Formats: sequence, structure tokens, C-alpha cells
Amino acid sequence: MHTSPLARLHLLVLLSLLAAVAGCRRGSHLAEAQAPLIENFLVEIEIDSATVQFEVNDPLERDWEAWIYFSEDLGTAWRQITSVREGENQIPLTPPFESVSTIWSYRGDLLSLPQADVLLEVRLLDPDGIEHAAAQSDPLSIGNPNPPLVDSVTVPTGPVGGPILVSATVSDPEEDYVSIAVEWSLNGSDPWMPATLVENEADLVLPVDSEGTTVEITWLSHIDTPNVVSPFARLRISAEDASGQHQATSLPIALNTIPPQINSLTIGAIPWYMNGSEPYLTDSGTEIPFIVSIPDRGSMMSVSWTGGLGGAAPDPSTITIAANQIVAGRAPGTELADLFSIDGDTATWTVPDEFPLPIGSMLLSATIEDVNGNPATLLEYLFQVTTGSASARPFDWHDRWNLDFDRDNFTITIVEDSQGNISASAIANPDGQPDHQQDLVTVGLQSIQPLPSANAVGANNTVNLFVEEAIFDRVRSHFGEGTLVDGSHLQPQLSFQASTSGAT
Repeated sequence: MHTSPLARLHLLVLLSLLAAVAGCRRGSHLAEAQAPLIENFLVEIEIDSATVQFEVNDPLERDWEAWIYFSEDLGTAWRQITSVREGENQIPLTPPFESVSTIWSYRGDLLSLPQADVLLEVRLLDPDGIEHAAAQSDPLSIGNPNPPLVDSVTVPTGPVGGPILVSATVSDPEEDYVSIAVEWSLNGSDPWMPATLVENEADLVLPVDSEGTTVEITWLSHIDTPNVVSPFARLRISAEDASGQHQATSLPIALNTIPPQINSLTIGAIPWYMNGSEPYLTDSGTEIPFIVSIPDRGSMMSVSWTGGLGGAAPDPSTITIAANQIVAGRAPGTELADLFSIDGDTATWTVPDEFPLPIGSMLLSATIEDVNGNPATLLEYLFQVTTGSASARPFDWHDRWNLDFDRDNFTITIVEDSQGNISASAIANPDGQPDHQQDLVTVGLQSIQPLPSANAVGANNTVNLFVEEAIFDRVRSHFGEGTLVDGSHLQPQLSFQASTSGAT
């Protein structure tokens, strides 16, 4: 095979381009892997200015510009510094890098003095103005400011849990921005642990005035202290700026974070051990997972709940229900609780004909809070939706199971030896006698040769009927058979009998 010179030229150009692109990508990854570093960042406060010093370490020895910014509200807002020597707030840096030292004329930048909420930051930018590294100072105290003061901490009275709203009065003579920290203790003393707050309060920095500013904070007690009852818990709130820190401790809190629980999330009243929530266990001990299939309309979804042992009462108004598929025209993940009817500790909803469920697998989830705000662990239930209708639901017909006490599958022999020892054996071959009655004889609840007095009162029949009724009670209890036949649940549509008449 021969190629033309023009084709070879095109191939060489293409290979060159690919190599160049690959080289650019390698260079890009290398640059990301070896970003420059700002080291030995120091700020020395003097009477009218501050000396700023730092070093740059760049393994690739690239050109940079160092931009210096200041904040007088603990990083809430930033502005470029005014340097004593013009242009030294944007310092060009070329290798080999030397230590950088410049002077910040802070009196021309700060709105007031003294202050204890000042920060400095150095940022390294490439020639295109893209930032690659930054270093920030610790909070700076300029002048002779005084520390903030936490005057009081207010907590709710009575049993509380879940999200707990706490307030404190914080003041600062210079009206600086201060950082707020919250700690908790179950016994009101050491050890103190950092408190988990709602997301927008996690790093709380805010301005306070000299007369006192009310600060409201929400402590997520159920996350920090789950399943706890303690009448001695306390919170400690600290306010801090560069001049110092002050803290105050709350009165004892009657803490109860025992959550409620979702007992059941199912279809109709199918119990959890029959609705696919756990695998089916065969007689040989093998677990077989399965998923319940329901029609796309006419099926009833139900959620039930209860309070935790020692916890507060559940609050039905906080029930939250969602699905991972479209339900009643609502997008996946949208709240569905308002579709459900609440009766005591149960919420139910029957899928109407006008809003059939989408065919396929569906994951339903539910949770609830108690009156203290402690949330139950989210419960999820997976099932399969198939084509169906409200007039042809799978559990509308009455299912009658026959318990056959007259079945004869075995020949049972009982032998007594010369010493009075009794042994029983069974062979898989009918012998004309019901196995159930022979079992009763084996365990001593029936007699093969009853006394005349026992025959007179029907002792064998009485014991036999008693045992059969006890078996019925046990089976009914296990399968949850009810007494109402209203077509809305599984168990009321399931019954047990001792005859073949009408058995399904």
C-alpha cells in the first residue's frame, strides 16, 4: 500500500496537533497539581501602619501578582489596602522569588478605631487575573479595643428536643463584628462539646452594638444528643474577636431527644413481614427477596407511627411523605402528606382513577416529628406498580383457607416396652386414622382406650376441639386476620376454617 506525500503531510500535522493538545492537558494537570504557596505570612501592627510580610513558593517559577485585601468585619466584605508606597497593594512577582514586605496605611482605610475584627488576605493572581492561591491572617486587634460581652443566655422551659431556639444578648464597646460559638454539656459542666446548628448559623459572624444585640441560634439537639433524657443539660455561648472572648452558660434544659418512629409504611394493611420489606425465609433457612406488586389505581397506601419509649407524643401535622416517581401529577420528591387522611396514628390514601401511578418500581418514604421536634428515622418502602383498576384490586375477594385436621398421610405406631418406656415412629403411608388425632395421642392429649367415664363426658372430643381452636387462634394471630370485610385491607379479607366448603 502506498500513500501520497500530501496524505503523509496531513498525518504528520494531525499527530503534531494531538501531541500539542496532550501536552497542554499534561501542563494543565501539572499546574493544578503544583499550585503556588503563600508562606510565612506575618502582620505586625504599629502605631499608624502595619507591616505585611510573606513569601511565595512556586515549583514551576511562573510570574504572579500579589493583591492584598483587608476586611474590618471578620471577612464579611473585602477591599484592597492603601499602601504607604503607591502600587504596593498589587505587587508583581517574578522568579527567583524573594521575601515580600510592604506597609499598610490602615488609618486611611479603617472606618473607625480601635477595632478587633480586622483581617488581611494575600491573593496570588496569574497574568490573566485568575486567582490560584490565598492566605489569610488571624483576626487583628488595632488600637486598644475591649472584648465582647455575653450578658445572658435564654433557653426554653419545659421538656424540649429536636431544633431548640436559644437566644443571647451580646454587646461590644467598639461595636465590632464578633464570632459566636455554641457548646453543649449533658451535665452542665466539663466536657463541653461543639453544638450542631442549622446550616446558615454554622459559622456565625455578626455585628453587635454597645448596648447589646439579641442573637438567636437554633441548636439541633437531636443530632448531637440522640436518644437522651437529661434534666441537667446546659448550653454555653461564646463571643470572640481579636481582643478576647467572653462566654455565658444557660440555665438547665429539660432535654428529651427520644424520637418517634414510623411503625409501618405499606400497601393497605399488609404487615411488614409480608409486604417485601424483608426476604421470605424458606423451611430450609434460605432467604428469598420479593417485591409486592400493586395495581396503578385503587391501591391504598398507609403510614402508621408511634411515640418513642419515654419520648414525646408524635405530631401528626409534621408527617412527611414523598415518592421517587410522579404521584397525583406532582414531581418526584414533592410533599404528598396533604393527600392522605389522618385517623389517630395512621394516614391513608387510595390512588384514584384520575391519577394512576406510573408503571414500574416506586420508592415511598415517610417520617414524622414529635411535639418537641425530634424527627423519626426516615422509613422507605419499595414496591412494583402494574396495570390495574380500582374495580379489580387484588385483595377485594375473600380468601378462605381450610385447615384440614382429617388428613391422613402417615402410619403412626406407638410401642411400650417391658419397662414402660414409650417410643413412637411414623411411616409415610396412610393408616386410616387422622394424623392430627394420632399426634394428640402421642403427646398424651388423647386416649386410644378411654375409660367409660371419659367416654361419658366426651373427654377426647372436648380436648380435640380445644386444641383445634388454639391452633386457629395461633394462625389468625400470625396472619393478622380481622373481622371486618370491607374490601380495604388484606387481613379482613383472609379467614380460616376447618372445612372445604367455600375454601379458596
